[in-house]
Amino acid sequence: MQKLNTLWQLVNTAAAMRDLAQHTKKYYFPVTGPLTFYLRTENAAVHISRWNRPMIEVITILQGSFGWRIATEQDEAGVYVAAARRLLVGGLASARFEARVPRDTHLALNLTDSSLLLTNIDGKIEIPPQVQSQTVPLLPEGQET
Repeated sequence: MQKLNTLWQLVNTAAAMRDLAQHTKKYYFPVTGPLTFYLRTENAAVHISRWNRPMIEVITILQGSFGWRIATEQDEAGVYVAAARRLLVGGLASARFEARVPRDTHLALNLTDSSLLLTNIDGKIEIPPQVQSQTVPLLPEGQET
């Protein structure tokens, strides 16, 4: 019984530490008419869904929020969200971005090494091919070790 109690204490402590390290924030942007929702992020899970409300709602769920910098802005052309991991501690952090946008919103997503889930989507979606980086030899041509 003592071992079971100790195990439960460890589980509860781990859950409490996870909750302390996780930070959730909601952003609300009222919109009128068609505009663009722009999201730029890296190494994140992104979920975009459409709805009938005249508002863009963005929920950020940051695991290790100390490792992220987030900027948001809204103007007459659209809503912009940019998230970047901090240089030294960002490698320990992860994030999930959930956005609900009106049906007439243009999506502009700039994602690096991220996953994307789209729901309630109608229309054409085009995703360009990945650009292959050129391999640069470590030694000039003709030199061998």
